[in-house]
Amino acid sequence: MIDEVSGTAVDNGSVTLKPLTEQEIIDAIVSTKGPISVSGVHYSLGGNVRYPDSLILDLSEFDEVLELDVEQKLITVQSGISWQKIQQLIDPYDLSIKIMQGSNDYSVAGSLSVNAHSNYVAAGPVINSVRSIRIVLADGKVYEASRDKNNALFFGAIGGFGGLGVIVQATLELADNIALERTAKFLGYNEFNQHFNDNILDDEDIVQHQAVFYPPNYETLLDISWRKTDKPVTDARRLQSNEIEPWWESALANWKSRSALLHRFQKNLIDPVKYQKEMVVMRNLENSYNLRSSGFINSTTSTMVMQEYLIPVKRFEIFVFNMRDIFDRHDVDIFKVLISYLPQDHGGLLKGSSAHSFSFRVIYQQEKSKVSQQLVEAWTRELIAAAVNSGGSYILPYIIPDSVQQFVRAFPGSDYFYELKEKADPENRFKNLFWEQHLAAYNVKQEALRNLRTTSSEKN
Repeated sequence: MIDEVSGTAVDNGSVTLKPLTEQEIIDAIVSTKGPISVSGVHYSLGGNVRYPDSLILDLSEFDEVLELDVEQKLITVQSGISWQKIQQLIDPYDLSIKIMQGSNDYSVAGSLSVNAHSNYVAAGPVINSVRSIRIVLADGKVYEASRDKNNALFFGAIGGFGGLGVIVQATLELADNIALERTAKFLGYNEFNQHFNDNILDDEDIVQHQAVFYPPNYETLLDISWRKTDKPVTDARRLQSNEIEPWWESALANWKSRSALLHRFQKNLIDPVKYQKEMVVMRNLENSYNLRSSGFINSTTSTMVMQEYLIPVKRFEIFVFNMRDIFDRHDVDIFKVLISYLPQDHGGLLKGSSAHSFSFRVIYQQEKSKVSQQLVEAWTRELIAAAVNSGGSYILPYIIPDSVQQFVRAFPGSDYFYELKEKADPENRFKNLFWEQHLAAYNVKQEALRNLRTTSSEKN
């Protein structure tokens, strides 16, 4: 429905505003009271960026390119812009996005809010390609933030899941759009770690790397690398078209996500043929798939969902054992598990383990029912425990059913983030379902500490 006074959409007690300018965002913040939620292109899982009865700042139309410096390989954009729109602008200049999320239809704002990463071997998360940001806080003031200026806001907001303010602008580093050659190899899971250390980690020519871990047995991986090359391309396209696929492709993807037989068919027949073929493409082509073309489908009854866990490299096999046991006991139908690498410094105040880590992206089909949600939450809690007990962490905000104790163990910088939030957003206006859960627990803990100090002082 539409609010006849403001002309903005109203959604279950919340009011949605689609700003076009930074000033509109400032005006919306200072002219209202109560909670504020920030939304990008609406791919948040579970709708957990929203908060009941809040002002929802929908940035999907806040998507202009403000400056492109081809020589310096820098681009400044409004934060609601999608990676796809940036790619379309910079590809004619033979430039590529240095670090982005795995699919190009995510927004820059969304990727910054979770400090996303993809399969770039040495690059790490997106924060490592951000020169600076502009952020609007709860008082309406705008701050420039970088590693050298207001750096607490810089490291807190990137990866802070919308808890500090609205990131309205970002200056991002770009890279050259070079040719990449694909190599692929099948491995047993117990061979993967050694293979990665011996053949992938220190090879400077390898730009991107990912392994496909095949369900339901999780015994075999397909190791895929993209290496710099001077060879001519085998596919002359510059960017993926990402056209809507025919109905039968969605049906096949849905069937594959639920069929152990088709998992084996994919592993034993389709992929061996597909990946033995020589493939040389431009970097932009390989990085311009959208969610649907990557296998993510959505219907009225079910949707494809992803969770992500960061596991220290030395704990790889231990986590695999635990993951396999959890999936087996809960009879979980997994579509696929993708593995990539994150270097030691993950960046951001809310970074997880500081160790060299493998990212496990668990992709599965979930029914849109209460029963299905409860079943997923049950095995998710166990998977979170397995990750945290391995010295690892998980990516926000894919999942909420973690305990406060697990969150604190996984993100040792969380107390510093809360202290920063108290300064930047003293009335706690920037809310979503995730922070509502964890801030409430933090406030209980702080109240208990204050009471303890008061009692101790009175005794003395």
